[in-house]
Amino acid sequence: MVKLKHSLRGDESLYQRIKEIRNALHMNQMEFSKRLGLSQSSLAMIEVGKRKFSDKHIKIICSEFHVNEKWLRTGEGEMFLVSCYDKEFIDIFEK
Repeated sequence: MVKLKHSLRGDESLYQRIKEIRNALHMNQMEFSKRLGLSQSSLAMIEVGKRKFSDKHIKIICSEFHVNEKWLRTGEGEMFLVSCYDKEFIDIFEK
């Protein structure tokens, strides 16, 4: 019998993406939570979906770590924002 993967609902996906950001930044829960003004235990509960995450904290993550808010909320687009200067630099070296 083949087991189908359980698809995550919207909020659960948000919690998973928060953890993905932290891992992409090579930060542990203590470091990441400190930058957000949360306790490590609060972040741990958020990452497993046992605590709600406020719009205020979404804005802080996006501002502090240059995260694409649309990606964080929906999973669409790129995780991190790319400035026009970064894009120009990338374009030069991709040629």
